[in-house]
Amino acid sequence: MMTSSRHALAAALLVLTAATAQEQRLWSIPISTSSPQDSRVNTSPPSDLEAADDFDVHGVITRVVAQGKPCGSCITPPVSGATVRFYADQQGSVGALSYERFVPSGSDLLSYDPRFPSTVDVTLPLAFQAQGRHWVSVQLHFVGAGYWAMFRGNPNAPRLATAQVRDRVAGGPWQTPTTSTGAPLLGDLAYELWGLLPGSTGEPAVPCVTWSLLDADPIPNSLMDWLKDVKVFGLDDAWAVGDVAVQNGVSRNRLTTVLHWDGRRYSLVSSPSPGPTPSVVDCYLDAVDGTSGSDLWVGGTYKTQIAGGWVGFQVFAMHYDGSSWTIPLDLPVPTSGVGGGVSGSGIDDLVSIAPNDAWFVGDWIDIQSIGNPIQIRPGLLLHYDGSALNQTILPVVTGVGHQYFTAVDAVASNVVWLVGGAGNASSQPGSNVPVVFEFDGASWHHRPFAAPPGDVSLHDVEVVSANEVYVFGVSVDRSTVPRTTTEFMARWNGSAWTLLPAPPFALDAKMFSATEGRAVGPSIWSWDGSSWQESFDLQSAATGRLLGVDGLSACELFAVGQGTRGQGEPFVMRQDNARAWNVRTRTALLPARAPVRLAMREPPRPGHRLEVALDDPGGVALPAPATSLWFLGVLPAPVGVVLPFGGVAGGPGELLLDLSTLIYVSGPTAVPAGGAALHGVPVPTDPALLGAPLSSQGVLLGSGGGGPVYLSNALDMQLGL
Repeated sequence: MMTSSRHALAAALLVLTAATAQEQRLWSIPISTSSPQDSRVNTSPPSDLEAADDFDVHGVITRVVAQGKPCGSCITPPVSGATVRFYADQQGSVGALSYERFVPSGSDLLSYDPRFPSTVDVTLPLAFQAQGRHWVSVQLHFVGAGYWAMFRGNPNAPRLATAQVRDRVAGGPWQTPTTSTGAPLLGDLAYELWGLLPGSTGEPAVPCVTWSLLDADPIPNSLMDWLKDVKVFGLDDAWAVGDVAVQNGVSRNRLTTVLHWDGRRYSLVSSPSPGPTPSVVDCYLDAVDGTSGSDLWVGGTYKTQIAGGWVGFQVFAMHYDGSSWTIPLDLPVPTSGVGGGVSGSGIDDLVSIAPNDAWFVGDWIDIQSIGNPIQIRPGLLLHYDGSALNQTILPVVTGVGHQYFTAVDAVASNVVWLVGGAGNASSQPGSNVPVVFEFDGASWHHRPFAAPPGDVSLHDVEVVSANEVYVFGVSVDRSTVPRTTTEFMARWNGSAWTLLPAPPFALDAKMFSATEGRAVGPSIWSWDGSSWQESFDLQSAATGRLLGVDGLSACELFAVGQGTRGQGEPFVMRQDNARAWNVRTRTALLPARAPVRLAMREPPRPGHRLEVALDDPGGVALPAPATSLWFLGVLPAPVGVVLPFGGVAGGPGELLLDLSTLIYVSGPTAVPAGGAALHGVPVPTDPALLGAPLSSQGVLLGSGGGGPVYLSNALDMQLGL
């Protein structure tokens, strides 16, 4: 219930004035091919070639960044400027001209390298209001004869329509570009559009597209930490594993890290890190899988001492029953003794089909005998049958005498696949023979395919069904100068293989069907059945790289990796979806307009208490006594509304909440000195609330409630699991 004073403040906050928002990336087509498309104007001889591509955006476009290729062996003539045009869409083709601006060289609005103009960055003198599907072109103008062509993206699989070109001097129509033999060149141009989404000063959550960082317990004493794999049992039940480097005297130890997501945050789960001595502890976790949180396996490698006094890395695994860890006593160790020994074995991946049916794969390095210590390397393959670990030695199929396994996946006890490669250990040679095996419940079968030339290494396998299997790999052809690296994906349909494109530099993938998949690494990619599309660039966002991904569906994914949040800050993300809660912090255009801090303490989950904290980190109202109010509504303001009060030193503030959708006001609540005022509301246990939006903003009243008004940032939320 609102008191009359709260009504008065709410009414005052409804004063409307104009506002602007922070620029963000609205559309992006990354470079995925080196075949460029001319888009430039020359004065001598006269030439005017234009290339355009379509996009679908609702928002205000303020900046266009075009990825282009100049002449690598030419002296670049002077550049006089750049032209940006927007066109209407006419049933998938270029329509009428909607916007045209020329930005001269030397203007602060135009950025490029005059010696080697590749990327051309144009801030529009007048913003373009996009209302759906349009076409855009960028041309670079040369004084004399120059060369500049836009790189292409999504070859043979354009996101919307394929790019179009025309010769403006000849006056010909827009048409699909062609190769020298007349074949059509299908695909997009490589460019980015930047600007403002309507009513947003922060990135909105878009189900199946955007991703959010999740809260996690800090990892104690971390010098550097990695999370390498994740297993998802539910939106409130996920497990992440990895390891952390910590200082131990003058040396460093490597300790295991296990985190559990309970729907609110990732919490550390105590896990053993065995080693030969307290000062020599190197224990790595690389894989996790199980049937539930009380039947969980993790695997990796650790430094231990074996017969003969040999200290080195060997196979490591342990099992969690929901309360404690057990390290199997029958972990395999290689042949060793006083006369010979070897190290370097470990588990790279595992899959758990049932409590009595789990497979572990990795690298297995042994010797023939103590008296004949010649290394053998057939790959590690272990099976757990509910009581013991049993090792199987598969035939070495590479033709170079050795192999290793990197990944395993299964959908049933008789549909199990593993992949691997050769080389990369003690300068051992690689092989062009793909290391890929299928288990039919009785025996293992080698399933090779025609891979690209070079040494082939397969790093992931995704089993959707017995007739839908995907392997991911890379081939390195060292016979070329420079050597040629080809990333690829191969699909097994139950009887034959098909080579398909792969996302660049992907480190892990999760496939759900022939037309639905995700891959992670330095970026996040989506598979639509014919091509991979980059949906989020982690490197551009300076947040890190992802090493593992898992999920319940293509829109309910968790990923983990190594980030730049700081030492001891786990890098854990979740894809935004319709059933999971998310929180976005939305700030005023100018920080001084919202100096008070509003932060989430308990996320918006049905059946739980939604709780926020409101404090004054800049000391704009404190140490004077202050009280606080918290406003909760359904929608954010369509645009930030600048008020004549609410900012620093009595200056203007920015209202970020649509008060016409107000549903709850909390307070007044005192703000303790040096602390935060807590506000909250219980959320009913009602499945119908999943996906419901909320938006909130706080107000701090100085001098015990009778002084100036200070506004906070906003929190935009979605109720969910």
